[in-house]
Amino acid sequence: MPAIVGALHAEGFNVCGVHLVDAMFATDASKLLAGTLMALSSMMHLELPHVNVLSKCDLVDIKSIEKFLMPTGRMLAAELGETMDARFKSLNEAFASLVDDYSLVKYVPLDVKDEDSITMVLAQIDNAIQYGEDMEPKEPKEFSAGGDDDE
Repeated sequence: MPAIVGALHAEGFNVCGVHLVDAMFATDASKLLAGTLMALSSMMHLELPHVNVLSKCDLVDIKSIEKFLMPTGRMLAAELGETMDARFKSLNEAFASLVDDYSLVKYVPLDVKDEDSITMVLAQIDNAIQYGEDMEPKEPKEFSAGGDDDE
C-alpha cells in the first residue's frame, strides 16, 4: 500500500485514508476497541491523513453513541471491565493505554438520510487532503455600476 500511495503522490494526487466502522460497533465496547485499534493500525501503516467514519448512524440513536465519537482508552477499559472476566483486566488496560498514548482516533458520524451528515464527512475528507488550498482566491463580484437594488 505505501508504494501505491507514493505513486499517487508522485502523479500529483492528494490522498487520504477513510476508515469506515459500523455504528453497531459503538454499542459494544469490545467491538469499538477492536475497530479503534484497527483504525490506529491503518493510520500508522499507511502514513496518510486519515478520516474515521462511524457509518450507519441512521440505524442507532445518535445520543447513545455520542460518547464513542472520541473514544478514550480509559472509558473503553471501564466498559470492558464491567462485562468481561477479571483475568482480562490487564490486557484491556494495555489496549486502553495504546489508544490513549496515540490519541489519534476520533469518529465522524455518517447518517445517509441526513444531508448535513454527508456534508460533514466530505468536509473532513476535503480538509484532510487540503482540497482547494492551492487555488487562487476569487475576487468578489462588484456591484453593478449605477444600479441601486433598493428601488
